[in-house]
Amino acid sequence: MLSITDTITIGCLRFDMVTNQAFYSGNDLLLSPKEFALLFFLAQGEGNILSPQHLYEKVWKQPFEDNAVLKAHIYNLKKKISDRASEIIIESSRGEGYYLVKA
Repeated sequence: MLSITDTITIGCLRFDMVTNQAFYSGNDLLLSPKEFALLFFLAQGEGNILSPQHLYEKVWKQPFEDNAVLKAHIYNLKKKISDRASEIIIESSRGEGYYLVKA
């Protein structure tokens, strides 16, 4: 169960909710605000598939409009994570959504 504090730890990820920084094993993942929010919601999903609509509405705080925008942010997030946190993988389930797994 998560509680809103300055820092939230989900598995091997630590989220600083004040500075909007995400850390893996103490290393800053250097994420944009949208990437931070996407990773946070994926981590909260605990491996469950989250639909593009759900992620878009949580991160952009508006009705789902454009899957291309979400896909571009997911792509950039995957690239940053693969460079800095090789044990964390964002997977996609075709036609269903995205989920976070620990390798």
